[in-house]
Amino acid sequence: MTNRLSYYLGFIMLLLTTHTMNAQTIIKGIVLEKNTNGTTSSLIGAVLRWKNAQQGTVSDTAGRFVLSKTVNQHELIVSFIGYQSDTLMVHSDDFLTIYLRSEGKELNTVTVTASQNQLDELNPIHSEYISMKTLTKAACCNLSESFETNASVSVSYTDGVTGAKQIQLLGLSGNYVQINQENIPSIRGLGTTFGLNYIPGTWLASIDVGKGAGSVVNGYESMTGALNIELQKPENSDKLYVNAYLNSFGRGELNVNTAKELTKKWSVALLTHASGQQTVIDQNHDGFKDMPTFGLVNVLNRWKYQSETLMAQVGVKALYENRLGGQDASLTSASQLYQFGNTTKRVEFFTKTAKLFPHKPYKGLGLIVNGTFHDADAYFGLTSRKYQGQQKSLYSNLIYQNIIQTTNNTYKLGASFVVDDYNEKYLDSTFKRTEIVPGAFGEYTLTIPQKLTLVVGGRVDFHNLYGTRFTPRVHAKYDLTANNHLRISAGKGWRMPNAIAENFGMLVNSRALQVLEPIRPEESWNYGVSLSNDFTLGNRKGSVVLDFYRTDFQNQLIVDMESA
Repeated sequence: MTNRLSYYLGFIMLLLTTHTMNAQTIIKGIVLEKNTNGTTSSLIGAVLRWKNAQQGTVSDTAGRFVLSKTVNQHELIVSFIGYQSDTLMVHSDDFLTIYLRSEGKELNTVTVTASQNQLDELNPIHSEYISMKTLTKAACCNLSESFETNASVSVSYTDGVTGAKQIQLLGLSGNYVQINQENIPSIRGLGTTFGLNYIPGTWLASIDVGKGAGSVVNGYESMTGALNIELQKPENSDKLYVNAYLNSFGRGELNVNTAKELTKKWSVALLTHASGQQTVIDQNHDGFKDMPTFGLVNVLNRWKYQSETLMAQVGVKALYENRLGGQDASLTSASQLYQFGNTTKRVEFFTKTAKLFPHKPYKGLGLIVNGTFHDADAYFGLTSRKYQGQQKSLYSNLIYQNIIQTTNNTYKLGASFVVDDYNEKYLDSTFKRTEIVPGAFGEYTLTIPQKLTLVVGGRVDFHNLYGTRFTPRVHAKYDLTANNHLRISAGKGWRMPNAIAENFGMLVNSRALQVLEPIRPEESWNYGVSLSNDFTLGNRKGSVVLDFYRTDFQNQLIVDMESA
């Protein structure tokens, strides 16, 4: 009797378990907003959860989501910052298309919404988003001038002779900030000298500013922060955009951007820029130009293919610049002129290919390839001390992303391969090296909606000159309340400095250059804590942020300008 009773009880438990397992279904859908022109766009990071349930999910980069449902769950709550929350009654497992409306109050043709500079509330990395509307506040700008209205990034001239601009983030120079162009490392190597001047403002669509060590997916060079620059896309740009600028100092610019949708899947864009300043300015009458004269031409051609299962982009960019600083013959009667001159020629190509999974929007496979040729010829001072620098680089990054059961647990795996061939000559010195760096990385993200986001990542890179290097990073965001967020981050970064190209401003003198020891990679640890509070004052939204970041260097290249 006991054995038979145990058998029946076990059979009943099995039936109950089977019923419970079958009672759970998977709900899929997409979260969209309707634009004023009748089109729709995806909402990234919309929070979806069942009523009276603690866990939920977040829409991905395409606005899509996957959420489990039990027989007792019918009321689905959908919310997104800046939009009106909505509650839907869901009784089946049909695909859901959800539209959210903005909280902006419409008065005739005027819309009152949040500020165009806003913190990314979902990202565990303290990130600030600079939109196109913010960028247009500057009548004329390149990338270096796009941060003039931003409190996080400081921009200043490194010196008045070369006219090179440098950004500062967390109290350190921009050399320690990884600058990406659509997730491709862009301003690095020999391009760090004048690279901020080489991206026109009319090409920009948005800028993401991240503090602290960035994601390991994009590489190991982020030490104090990361910038990601998004350019105008072929599929949603104006057919023809013309921008001209002229100021009282004689600086002029002409930008012409064109875009065309060839078919439903193919689109193309051509972005052109020409700028220059030939007027000599000497307001303090010391015989030296207050700012260098220059001429710059920059062209980008990009193509895009988009289907349900494949997205591919290919582009080519070419640049030529000539700049001249120092003394000018019209300002002095000296027989010899103390001058600085630099000519830059640069050609780049890139391809981005992504395999899409329409029924699994959380899953993806992408490959990025970028090649760069950079050539610079410069001279300094009375004796025409010459510098020649050439860089040939190849960058590739393979990224796979997926989930573990639900979108609350996501991961990214991948491999990268970087080749940098440098050939620098200054006077009788030669700085020549070839770096070959294959690497692999992994990153895991845990999301508890409206409570905690944790990102843990690491990568291993095998440098042909400096051995194997491990780069760990961790980021966490905890929602204290709906309007108060605490972020904590820690991570390692390293980079190989280019002693000559990164210190052009220090060569415009008569000092001798001495290299006291072999140049090795710079390494640092960055730690940070950030507390942010979102508030509403009247009909205006704002935020107050308190940051503390510390950077500890294990090795750093120092230029001694104190001793004679």
